[in-house]
Amino acid sequence: MVRVYIQTGYEYEALSKFEAAVDLFEEMGDTNTVKAVYLNIGAAYHELEYHDLAEKYYMESMEGDGSADAFAYNNLGEVALGRKQYLTAKDYFEKSISLQEANGDIFYLFSDGVTDQFGGKRNKKFTTKRLLKLIVNGAFHSMDQNKAIIENALEELQGSAEQTDDIVCVGFKLDV
Repeated sequence: MVRVYIQTGYEYEALSKFEAAVDLFEEMGDTNTVKAVYLNIGAAYHELEYHDLAEKYYMESMEGDGSADAFAYNNLGEVALGRKQYLTAKDYFEKSISLQEANGDIFYLFSDGVTDQFGGKRNKKFTTKRLLKLIVNGAFHSMDQNKAIIENALEELQGSAEQTDDIVCVGFKLDV
């Protein structure tokens, strides 16, 4: 989304919205989402080639429990590449990979009943794209939080419509 704003000349509007989101999520005490927004702000500044500001927000995204660190280190590697600091970029990318390996892998298995569920104002399908977006956006949340997010999204879409098929969605994390 950041690239869309930037490509269409609305980069500062995007940054303003991100800053407002930080305020809102900080007020709610949702530190994981604040970190995700910081990653987006860093990405916006990176696209604008404001490397110092990108680096600042990527570093801020790493404060706390470490859940965003692998993403942040990867993005810091991109910033270092933009600065032509190749050895620094390599170090950041290696750190990102080692953190991803240490955090384990997360798997989701789901039936077509999840993605084929109809509902909403226009009686549209839930779609695989929407489910995958929820899963990717949930990278900073616990498995229990992801379960609640997916359940709420399905319930919101379905509303009073009948369930069209069996719905099965299983997520698990392999800690190594």
